[in-house]
Amino acid sequence: MNRLLHSGKFWTAIVDAFVSTLGIVLTWFLAPDKVTQVLTLIGMWQPVIAIVIASYAYEDAQKIKEGILPSAPIK
Repeated sequence: MNRLLHSGKFWTAIVDAFVSTLGIVLTWFLAPDKVTQVLTLIGMWQPVIAIVIASYAYEDAQKIKEGILPSAPIK
């Protein structure tokens, strides 16, 4: 659990989920023509966040491979 709380991937995903949820909740209070714009903006940012999380995972895998991070052995 301690490693999870210090994981950049975890906190990036949490912030992404929070911002997406906040954006959708805000659309409830906006004019109907603005809802599509907000949802489009959220949809445009999702791939960027996914790439950031994937790059964190790749860096961590490289560190584990080099023996820098403690983890289960890679088969």
